[in-house]
Amino acid sequence: MIKMNLYMVTDSNYEWCCFVFDTSRNRAKLWVSNHFDESYISLRCKTLRKGINLSQPMLIDDPASEGYNLVLECGYRFATEDEVN
Repeated sequence: MIKMNLYMVTDSNYEWCCFVFDTSRNRAKLWVSNHFDESYISLRCKTLRKGINLSQPMLIDDPASEGYNLVLECGYRFATEDEVN
């Protein structure tokens, strides 16, 4: 098991977000940058929780993604359509 942190990574306009379990903020941003072909500089990253024991890093980009249950256990979730509008 590896100590991971839970991060919320968003674009600079906060139009979308995803959750990442990784060992550092920079690694989380880099993974999202590569995954979505976004500029690293335009991404924002917030640490939500530290010290979570996991066997591997995870990127959660929708509620159906593997690991979303862990995000919910940490007390976070994706916003609903009604909350966004």
